[in-house]
Amino acid sequence: MESDKKTDLYCEVMDGSPDAMFRLGEAFYYEEQGFEWNEEVGRKWMHHAANLGHLQAMTTVGSMLLHRASPQEGFSLLQKAANLGHPDALNELGHFHFYDAKMHCYNLLGGNKTEGLMFFIKFAEADPCRGKPILQRAVDVFCRE
Repeated sequence: MESDKKTDLYCEVMDGSPDAMFRLGEAFYYEEQGFEWNEEVGRKWMHHAANLGHLQAMTTVGSMLLHRASPQEGFSLLQKAANLGHPDALNELGHFHFYDAKMHCYNLLGGNKTEGLMFFIKFAEADPCRGKPILQRAVDVFCRE
């Protein structure tokens, strides 16, 4: 049964489905659905999905790149997903701007707390259950500084 699911997923990927590419990438990256762990292959499939406009892939890959190998490319992917209203991208950019001042790329990418609050506001509007508590904590921190 598991091999049938794998075969079905591969068929969807070969048909060009960005969602299937993202799921395949996650399966390799997180060692799920009977796939052996392979971080590099997982990232490649997620990156393919991101390049095809899959919002969660853009957010996941953007976050990986922002915090690791290519901050500028990661920031760009997150911006694209956030501009399309993806809640996780809004949250990630809020955290970057508000909390990541010690990152080596923070000033290069124009990070600032006010911008972070704006992303948290948009996140709270897009996903009130998750966003409102995060926004409230950020406002509390901002007011104490």
